[in-house]
Amino acid sequence: MRHIIKERLAAEQQGGKGGQQGGQRPTRGIVLAAGGGAYAANAFVNLWVLRRHLNCTLPAVIMYWGASQLDAINSSTQAFLTKHIADLQLIDASQLPYPGHHRWLFPPGKEDMFNGWKVKMFALYAAPFDEVLILDGDSAPLQDPAPLFGHPAFRRHGVMAWPDNLCERVMLYRQVGVEDPWRGERYGPWQAETGQLLLNRRMHPDVLEWLLFLNTHDEFTYYYSYGDKDTLQAAFQLAGKAAQFYQARVPQPMSVPLYTPKRQFWAMRVLGFLQHAPDLSLAFLHRAGPFGRKYDPGEDEAKPLSHVLLQPSCQWTSKRAPFGPTVSVPRHAVHPAKRCRFDLGNVSAALAACDVPETPGKGLQKGLLGDAGAYPPVFEVGEGTALAELQRQSDAAFAFLRAAKRRDASLFHDEEGGQL
Repeated sequence: MRHIIKERLAAEQQGGKGGQQGGQRPTRGIVLAAGGGAYAANAFVNLWVLRRHLNCTLPAVIMYWGASQLDAINSSTQAFLTKHIADLQLIDASQLPYPGHHRWLFPPGKEDMFNGWKVKMFALYAAPFDEVLILDGDSAPLQDPAPLFGHPAFRRHGVMAWPDNLCERVMLYRQVGVEDPWRGERYGPWQAETGQLLLNRRMHPDVLEWLLFLNTHDEFTYYYSYGDKDTLQAAFQLAGKAAQFYQARVPQPMSVPLYTPKRQFWAMRVLGFLQHAPDLSLAFLHRAGPFGRKYDPGEDEAKPLSHVLLQPSCQWTSKRAPFGPTVSVPRHAVHPAKRCRFDLGNVSAALAACDVPETPGKGLQKGLLGDAGAYPPVFEVGEGTALAELQRQSDAAFAFLRAAKRRDASLFHDEEGGQL
């Protein structure tokens, strides 16, 4: 397979465009795949918090597929975004040179075949940075992500992925003739969750070629996997780099953000996924899925966060299905903030304060694995915590957006109607 990415990066290096000095392009940055009114609105909220609260200075790019009305961002929305978010660029990916050695992303004029998973993978392929954090528009960093670029695992592997809470076997690997990494439900590896992904494109141009190849043959690839989720690991294997693939190693997969207005633990609203950094701190809140989890630019509804269900295993999840609109939590599993203060970076301390053991095979781990029907711990997010303040800032950013939209109805408007 022709490694066009490798050729382009080499040409840029020879032309003196590879560094950050002297006005040259930055080598690290954030790319958000966030076309359409609803995803652009969520991207605005997340970028507002990144810039104004987390003080993140990484350059950011929103990429979208302007040739489709389903993913286009109108001119008034673009002007609003660049006015209020510093160091932000918007790129219409449908206007970029397309690699002729690859199959088309979408047939010309076939807007009904639009698929956001494919656009995200092309955004990664065509990103203007060597090292890129690519985010879904509804995936919110909870801390400045810049230090992740310097994490030893990322420097060594050139990739950092995050796990899903699904442990079923993915059939894609066998179908494309590579080793199946699955070792059983208890041993993983878990499926990938690609709302956030770090990749060194200069280190892995061959992986990018395979990644685009897999995602442009989606009628086959997506039949044997759920969208783009596991195509990255398959691409590493097809490139002969299976040993270099790195997925953030945490004791269990993602946690679950919850909300209840009046301690109604029998019907707690599920807000998406919480992903952990390698040090176990909370790194991203991904408002994935339906059920009103995303900010809707057509409504005034805030998205408060009151509790965190900590790292249920995929085995427990398969029995309890906590990713529907609500989940029922037994009162004895809820740990109040006044007894053990839970926050972004003190997961182990909160477990110890609440006397929840971390030892494998006991208490927490036994419950997580579902061996005895025990329930994973659910921590209340107390007032004044960093996590509570992040959510307050997000809701404030959304309120600012809604006030602007009441003055100009064209902001964050989808031409096809239906904003979410």
